[in-house]
Amino acid sequence: MDKLSDVQKLQGEAHIAEYQALMTRMSWFMSLQFMPVVPTIAFFSFVALTQKDLSPLVVAWGAAWVVQVSVLIYYFALHEVYNHALYIEINLKERFSPILQLDTASFWGWERHLKKFGKANDPRFGDLIPASLGALAFLVAAISAIARCPQSWCWDCLGFVVVGLSLIGVVMLATRVLKVRAELEAAAQPIIPPDLAHKAEQGR
Repeated sequence: MDKLSDVQKLQGEAHIAEYQALMTRMSWFMSLQFMPVVPTIAFFSFVALTQKDLSPLVVAWGAAWVVQVSVLIYYFALHEVYNHALYIEINLKERFSPILQLDTASFWGWERHLKKFGKANDPRFGDLIPASLGALAFLVAAISAIARCPQSWCWDCLGFVVVGLSLIGVVMLATRVLKVRAELEAAAQPIIPPDLAHKAEQGR
């Protein structure tokens, strides 16, 4: 760093500050992912305790809507986590590496580490299961509406539209999450040790 000019040092400090800000925002979004869990559990506990006093229509569509909202919040936060990590990989590192005179694979390599060694669980579970829960909640509410007497068809149609539109939003967000994760995995190629890279070059 001593050999860098004052302008380069300022640029480097700016990039480091941006990286720290991005990591802080990522931590906040990771917390936001699971923020709806407690309110959702509290809602279902309330429903279980007061089910006899509530209309089956309110219980079915209310529960389905709460699930959709929780999943939407989860996917919004997860998309932002992936998006921030992708920005670091394909943008920030590319601008910072010439200042450090280092290859992009030689620093901030956590995503590349995960790409090489994997996570404890398949990330597709976290990407797909919430959408499956949303679809299941909608299906249960719809079946419940069909089984009820036709006098409540107007409210059931309203519930079908509101929860159905929420489910469409869930599917669209899930699709975007899958896309940005695929882009992140493509950008974060595994780190190849220099000796192995040299042998690979010799073998060509």
